Amino acid sequence: MKQSGDYLKLFLLREGKVVLGRYYSNIWLLTAVLTATFFAIAFSNGSLTFLSEKMRDPFINWVDLKNEGQNKEFRELEAALYDDELQERYHYQGIETGYQFGYPFYDKTMDDVHIYLRGRYFSQMNSPLIEAILSPDNVVGGWAVPSVADIPETTIGIIITSKALGRLGYDEAPAYIDYYAESSGAEEKGITVYNGYARAPIPVLGVVKRLPGNVDIISSTRFYKHSYANSILPFNLNKEQYGHSLQYFVPVDVDKDAFISDMKAALLAHTDVPFNISDEDDPTAQYSFKDHVIRNGEDFHASYISIFVPDTLQVAYEDIRGAHNEIMAKYAVRDVHRYYPYEFNDNGRDDETGAYLSVHFRDLNEIKAFQNFVNGYGIEIEMTQINAKENFNSVSLLAGVLSWAMIAFAIICILLFLINLLQSYFQKVKKNIGTFKAFGISNGELISVYMIIMSILVILSIVIAFCMVYAFQCILPGLGIVKDGCYNYLSLLCSQAGYSILIIVVSSLLTVLLLMKRMLKSSPGDLIYDR
Repeated sequence: MKQSGDYLKLFLLREGKVVLGRYYSNIWLLTAVLTATFFAIAFSNGSLTFLSEKMRDPFINWVDLKNEGQNKEFRELEAALYDDELQERYHYQGIETGYQFGYPFYDKTMDDVHIYLRGRYFSQMNSPLIEAILSPDNVVGGWAVPSVADIPETTIGIIITSKALGRLGYDEAPAYIDYYAESSGAEEKGITVYNGYARAPIPVLGVVKRLPGNVDIISSTRFYKHSYANSILPFNLNKEQYGHSLQYFVPVDVDKDAFISDMKAALLAHTDVPFNISDEDDPTAQYSFKDHVIRNGEDFHASYISIFVPDTLQVAYEDIRGAHNEIMAKYAVRDVHRYYPYEFNDNGRDDETGAYLSVHFRDLNEIKAFQNFVNGYGIEIEMTQINAKENFNSVSLLAGVLSWAMIAFAIICILLFLINLLQSYFQKVKKNIGTFKAFGISNGELISVYMIIMSILVILSIVIAFCMVYAFQCILPGLGIVKDGCYNYLSLLCSQAGYSILIIVVSSLLTVLLLMKRMLKSSPGDLIYDR
């Protein structure tokens, strides 16, 4: 038995070299087939991943219903869409009233240059859509409010694309950008005005790569309804209280104590008023300072320092502006901003019907039925938008079918290769095998030898092919070859690859077992004499 075991080891080594081919050619040939298979799996899975992300992307899973002057029908549809039963039937999870409009914002470095930014304005700034817009993979440099739950209902803050910031001259994300606000007469209050327009700072809630509809900014309907030039609206800086106060946003990397000290010196230098400071709203104090941190969405960035000058001091607006100019000459490059406590009122077109209803879907399976429902109110949805969403479903299903079809085809090719390899090899050595059987080596021992040899061939080829494709997958992003800016074309680490490897190994070994059993049915004499 020991002798038989040693012989089988020697037989395994010698026959293994023959089966693997000269210069291991059969390994490389099978590796090539498997490499093509894994590339097909990785590419199809990468495409499916991309489609799946797009299907879940609220930029895709939302529909705009446009108000074409049908105010009555539009309001009726909006009221109906809040029904829980309809949301369940048509698979949507929320609606928002919205507007679209362009507004002018100041260039960072040029005093009288403004650029129009196209924007969308939503009734809710803490919706699933806004949450997805501020997802980590869309936010640039981590610059965003920590959570949409932190955004107050009274926000006037904006979410802006990095491209739009570049157009405004910003290299880095600012805490504020300046709205081009009509403020005629504000210069009399000490506000810097250029041709009737002043810089009204608007807080930045986040900087992102892209926004729905390829707009430049997103903000609340509160911003939209209060941003037209009008003497009673807050962005007009021609107001008494703005001239008699200095309020600053101070980033975390600025020493607040040093800033306050410099501010005191600037005020004293320009006003010549005896200095007495209080941290409270003390009407007897010459100046009242406040230093506070409020993390409520718009001021998540850092602290705010407010300097209030009581009216009793009768300090000239020009003196206050002089102190401001002095402090900003030192701190403007540190992203310190003067801001204004805008006072909102009810004069901001609150009775206006929205220009859009934005409906956000969990999935698109009932999108056609939803279109028919909306049509019942006499409101049309553009067919290209619906067709695009239906096509996502169809393409996703087709990609899955084609993926498994390619895998099945590859497995068939591999099995045919193994069958052809074994049959060809067996025809060459069947006389020798007949001799081995005549000397007492059983069919089971011979089958075991060839099962081991073919296992080595298949598993080694799988390992080499898998590693090659995975390495290529890792290299692509480094070369800048990605889809839609962030998605890899290949995705090999998936259940498809695992199932495919298992199927290939099991089916290959089963094929070898059945084939060898059939070929070894012949007697030693039949094999030796080729009968």
